[in-house]
Amino acid sequence: MSINSSHMSGINAQELQALGQEYSSLRTVVGHWKGGEFNTDVDAFKGKKHETMNKLHTMLGKPGTPASLVIQAMGKPDEVSPTLPGIHAASGGAGAPLMPGPVVHGAEGPAPGAFASGGSTYFLVYEWRAKHDYLWFEVDSTTEKVIKSDWYMALE
Repeated sequence: MSINSSHMSGINAQELQALGQEYSSLRTVVGHWKGGEFNTDVDAFKGKKHETMNKLHTMLGKPGTPASLVIQAMGKPDEVSPTLPGIHAASGGAGAPLMPGPVVHGAEGPAPGAFASGGSTYFLVYEWRAKHDYLWFEVDSTTEKVIKSDWYMALE
């Protein structure tokens, strides 16, 4: 993976690339949330995967970050949706997900207008522990830049 540094104001390209590679390798480890045995590195709070995702969130979650940079660093999202998965309007969330969503092509994100709802934003979702806990980036569908980002934690 090579990070395109043309949109990286204030971001250390080497650190971002190293974190992206670490996340990519941890993402493939089968732990409890993927049907395997509990694995401290990928399943535990403050485990390697959680901490790596926290660092990526700090670097990429700032408003104005190009969505393409998020995808370059973290890979294809686990889900791209016009709403946050698992959060329903009744609970004050963004509403039920409307999947299947658009397919992310390379690092470009969904095509403008890819959502039938005609919404002005979409979410890139990166799972930590399946849909139980995940990191999300809300992206403006016109500018293709991050508006905000945060964690969804089920806290069960």
